[in-house]
Amino acid sequence: MGISDVFFTDKIYLPPELNGLSEKDFWHYKEWQDSRPDISKAIITPFKSENLTPFSDDNPPEKPTPTKIECGNIVFNVFSKKGTKRPRYGDIYKEFKDFLKGLRESYNKGTLRKGYRTIEVDGKKEVYINLETVLEELKNAKKTMLSEKEGVNHKRSLVKPVELIEEIPEILSIVTGTDYSAKSEYNARIYQSAENLLNQGDINTGFSRKKEAEGKFKKILLEDSFERLGGEPDKFVKVPYAFGRIAFRHHIKPKSQPSYESTINAFLKQFPEKLKEGVKIGDFIMLEGLMTPGLPEKLKGMGIWDEEFEQAYKPKIIGGDVYILLSGPLKRLNHLKKESISTSYDQHVSVGIIR
Repeated sequence: MGISDVFFTDKIYLPPELNGLSEKDFWHYKEWQDSRPDISKAIITPFKSENLTPFSDDNPPEKPTPTKIECGNIVFNVFSKKGTKRPRYGDIYKEFKDFLKGLRESYNKGTLRKGYRTIEVDGKKEVYINLETVLEELKNAKKTMLSEKEGVNHKRSLVKPVELIEEIPEILSIVTGTDYSAKSEYNARIYQSAENLLNQGDINTGFSRKKEAEGKFKKILLEDSFERLGGEPDKFVKVPYAFGRIAFRHHIKPKSQPSYESTINAFLKQFPEKLKEGVKIGDFIMLEGLMTPGLPEKLKGMGIWDEEFEQAYKPKIIGGDVYILLSGPLKRLNHLKKESISTSYDQHVSVGIIR
């Protein structure tokens, strides 16, 4: 006797809007948390991975190009465009830091031959470096240290039937052994249904970053756990929520990481078209402004060129060039990296019995 098909079918349900922290909300959230990865793994990723355009990473379009894809009565428009090589900011940060340390080591060894001056400042001998030396090094690193491939990006959108664009199913069935990557009308329809269900389910539970997801379970739970803990944790914790003999545990894992992109750009960001208080300008770009009469004073008056910035570099014009403290760029690099650190929280809910 064969095994019933019911054992090979997984049904995923659209969760209701979860606006509280009741036991029912926890169960709906837990079910969605555990089910949502299967939607992408079983249906969305296989169908999207089947590239139905003439373009690939090895053959990207020269300009953004649409391709019409027909799967029976289901019609998609796939917009393909060449990717861009992005600066490898983490590598740029490391190389620039090593370069700055190398300048100091070369000076200490007496092998630094040009681009520096020793000046007495407030009765103390200070080593100054030509601004152009460090500026050109960083600009060149950003220009040359790029990702390996341009590749191609595809953006798929449903054209027809129009009613399917916003049709959100209450239940999605995933059948084991089905090839959801094949170009068929059935697969195209279930792919779109899966996209719609995943998007709405994430909104209803708070998984989504969209505005509509504000005030939903995942975000309410995080705020409530922070309140129970008396603050935001700096290490992994589990916050229990008990309902009778059942306890849900809210796992919170903080992740703090710097933005190397914002750190590097904090040296290179150009002047805006119009200066105003609070505007961000790259350190080295602002230091170049020392050559423009009256500009540093204007920046100081607007609070952009502040005392911390001044003390880090103590810039001077020597022989028609801007010179800065040799220690300044490294000091600022470390400071700006620290400022760029942001913390996010991985969240997971488990359930068990209270013993």
